[in-house]
Amino acid sequence: MGVRQQENEREDKAIQSLRQAIQINPKHLSSWLALAVSLTNESDHDATFDAIQHWVDVNDRYAEAVGAWRTLNKESIGHVESSKERQKGLLECLMAMARMAPNGQIDPDVQIALGVLLNTSEVGRFNQSDIEQLDTNGHFLGVLEGPGLLPSCPDRSSR
Repeated sequence: MGVRQQENEREDKAIQSLRQAIQINPKHLSSWLALAVSLTNESDHDATFDAIQHWVDVNDRYAEAVGAWRTLNKESIGHVESSKERQKGLLECLMAMARMAPNGQIDPDVQIALGVLLNTSEVGRFNQSDIEQLDTNGHFLGVLEGPGLLPSCPDRSSR
């Protein structure tokens, strides 16, 4: 129901429906991502970060990667002061999840989560150099440069 409301550009009703779905099943991953999309469309960045954070926390598929990332960073991605730092921590964690992908095929849901975070522009849009710092081997930039994922990145072929 929430996704159908999104398709009809009724974000307030979508958010309400998706929150109800999450109350029924807090581990329903697609509801968390859809909620993050609607919250981003409503420019509610802190709530978007909360939704992505919950998606990360309940995503059993990536529990090992997230645990390893948290251990290496010695902090929880949800306990930082500024929104920009929280966004950066979530992006780093999602990159760790993406690195775990077999055969270099990044999970589309991880791509969606990355795209949502990268489009929270009022918090401070990440530019290509920010992403390159997170993505030290350059593997993920090409994947993220699709329609609507990294609109602020210049054409990489002109470099």
